[in-house]
Amino acid sequence: MEQVAQQRKMEGDCLSSLSKKMELLETSKKQLLGEELESCSFDELRGLEGEIEQSLKKIRKRKFHVLEEQISQLKEKEISLLKGNESLCQKLPAWASKEVPPPCPSYYQGTSTQSNRDEVETELRIGLFPAGRGAMAPSPCTKKG
Repeated sequence: MEQVAQQRKMEGDCLSSLSKKMELLETSKKQLLGEELESCSFDELRGLEGEIEQSLKKIRKRKFHVLEEQISQLKEKEISLLKGNESLCQKLPAWASKEVPPPCPSYYQGTSTQSNRDEVETELRIGLFPAGRGAMAPSPCTKKG
């Protein structure tokens, strides 16, 4: 009987200790979120500020790392797509006969700049157009005839 009472007292003490820890963690969380700061001293506020600055540094470092990985993956994908495009361009007979310049990476190397890439016609035209007014340029995939 005495052991049961002693065990319940220990469990009660443990529960009380865990409750206090939970309260401290909740208070700390709220303070880190900028809430309930009225009771904080100057030194406590300075400590919170230091913790937040360290956290922000870690977050920015991780964000930068993720962006670097994404850029690297996109560059690899670009190279793969350019190689695939080059391969497809070599398979087209119009470019084999050199009648039409290929729209391939090797064709554009040295002639393309970032400003040229930004200048893209985005107007959609459907149907027949009179010559001279809205006539579309021939597709690079068709032979001049």
